[in-house]
Amino acid sequence: MDITRLPDDILDPALKTAAETLIQCLHTMPELRGAKVAIIGGMAVKHHLEGRRRTYVSGLKNQIYQLVLTRACILVQDVDVLLFRPDRPIDYQLMRKELVSRFSGLFKERAGPLFFKYKHTVELKKKRKAKRSYFVQVDIIPDYLPPYLPAQAITLEDVDIGHLPFVNPLDLLSYKVHCSSLRPCLRKRTQDAKDAVKLWQAYYGEEYVPLSKGQRDAIASGVDLMAEFSRNCRWRKWRLRQWVNL
Repeated sequence: MDITRLPDDILDPALKTAAETLIQCLHTMPELRGAKVAIIGGMAVKHHLEGRRRTYVSGLKNQIYQLVLTRACILVQDVDVLLFRPDRPIDYQLMRKELVSRFSGLFKERAGPLFFKYKHTVELKKKRKAKRSYFVQVDIIPDYLPPYLPAQAITLEDVDIGHLPFVNPLDLLSYKVHCSSLRPCLRKRTQDAKDAVKLWQAYYGEEYVPLSKGQRDAIASGVDLMAEFSRNCRWRKWRLRQWVNL
């Protein structure tokens, strides 16, 4: 089973299937009734920018029965799903255990991370077909990790699986600026900074659009330590400071 890298030709369907299946499984849990969900991270960036983009996670080496964390950062495809309930907290550990227990054929835990088992049909000679399995990392983001919770998140009951609930570009931009100042891995910090700039350029032409208090605070908290990846970064960081101070 390929854990560290998905081939380009099956990357999109694998990520999409992982996100859809996770949301469908969460929807079946009565204790999550009224919970809200939003897809964030690299998959959301890729969706909004309509370009191929890989995401960085802490280094994982493929072994037969376990994954070993290293200090390196390598390219790994994953799905980040923010899950929260406005009126009361979620027991995330219990929810993960139930997910793995009830849907053991779909989800596995390996050295901490949660993985979705994606099966891809491969065409063989003489019209024969075979299925190859891949593990797609699925991160369920608890409500205390983001700098704020997105107002436009959708309840599990209202999600249309044909239209995955991606967080909106402005919230994603704010998250990326905030995260770029916190990552221990420089490559991930740089990727967050690049994502934020691309979203700003693609959707807002680097103009100052109105911000909510949560968006303003998130950008302000991360802009000073945001990674610099080009000559224009200092100027862009100055503009971001101007934006939040309007």
